[in-house]
Amino acid sequence: MGEGFLAALSPDGKWVVENGPAHRLTLMPAGPGSSRPIDLGGVVPTGRVGFFPDGKRIFCVGSEKGGARRLYVHDLQTGATRPIGPEDVRRPVISRDGRFVCGRPAGDDFYLYPTEPGEVKKVQGLQRGEEPTQWTEDGLLYVRGYDEPSGAEGLITAKVYRLDPFTGRRELWKEIPPVSSLAGGAFGNILFSADGKICVYTHHRYSSDLFLIDGLR
Repeated sequence: MGEGFLAALSPDGKWVVENGPAHRLTLMPAGPGSSRPIDLGGVVPTGRVGFFPDGKRIFCVGSEKGGARRLYVHDLQTGATRPIGPEDVRRPVISRDGRFVCGRPAGDDFYLYPTEPGEVKKVQGLQRGEEPTQWTEDGLLYVRGYDEPSGAEGLITAKVYRLDPFTGRRELWKEIPPVSSLAGGAFGNILFSADGKICVYTHHRYSSDLFLIDGLR
């Protein structure tokens, strides 16, 4: 489809945002049609890009010339681009209704940044080493638990919680064991389908061979 990298897929599956050469975004049809560049008004995308649920806006992490990294919202219809939240917000994930972006300034806690004028709220109920990774259909956050080896074999079992970011109420949602107790390894990204019934994840497996060498001098 293009020369760059897939940055985002629209909710209806009809459009793709490509991050091409020199960090230029392009809106491309997944089927027949014409592509068009996305003019961010001097903002250079340098991080995560995603669609709003309505498919009419995108968000991206980027920076203006000489400026710090920030989170921006771009309206695909009007072409307007504006910043959200403070500088250096990282790991943004947008809510299913498009009202909030959850992210974390460098070295700080996670916050909910409203996509329209409103009050910034701190995410409640997170524990040490945890990270929100995705929003649920009913307005909660999937939270990746802290990966810590356990048991006699020291294997890592990934834990995912459902967290109400406004009240801190939480529940253990899924425990994902290693694919093999012999290969061990850590877990990468863990993503759920919109209805929460399907989970896809990356599991790094490590294996090795032990050799016995005779006759060394």
